[in-house]
Amino acid sequence: RIALLGQALRHCQADRGVLLVTPEHRMSLQLKSHEWRHDGQHGLRGRLRGLEQVPMYDFLDECDEILRHRFSLVYAVGATLPLSDGPLRWCTAQAILRILDQDSVVGQLLDREGVAVRAPGREVAEGFRGLRLQDGPALEAVKPLLYRRVVDVLFADPPYELQDLRVYTGDTHARRFAIEPVPSQMQDQQPHAALLAL
Repeated sequence: RIALLGQALRHCQADRGVLLVTPEHRMSLQLKSHEWRHDGQHGLRGRLRGLEQVPMYDFLDECDEILRHRFSLVYAVGATLPLSDGPLRWCTAQAILRILDQDSVVGQLLDREGVAVRAPGREVAEGFRGLRLQDGPALEAVKPLLYRRVVDVLFADPPYELQDLRVYTGDTHARRFAIEPVPSQMQDQQPHAALLAL
């Protein structure tokens, strides 16, 4: 592939042509060189350096389209690794957001003066209404009630992905464990993964 890239560049130079490449692809080529240096593949890196010496110019228009996330460079060195308990954490976050968005008792707590600002309107399909908690004494006074209510609702009717929480129904120790901060040394204990995700 390096030889083909070099051949295409030489052909363009000989014909006084122009090779158009998106900035993210050019940067990916540069990062590939760093990856090979890190892996000790100096021979391949040396061949790639020749391509990097070719004069290149960035042409950017004034459109904000180039700043969109789909045009940003995403390049990782090495193999991909899944996040620890990723799906469980995502389901937990969605379950908590659903309670904050739909539970009437939680809604009354959030509607107190100085606690939160909620986007007007009804629930959004496949999403949640905007919610911004306001830092201050009003929120601090409501936090314990909010935590307790969210945990009570979650334990009483967990979503399918969190059915393991039903094991802890009526267990006051487990509920306290879910409400209070978890010590860092307990973060990797698998038997309580559903609780730790809270």
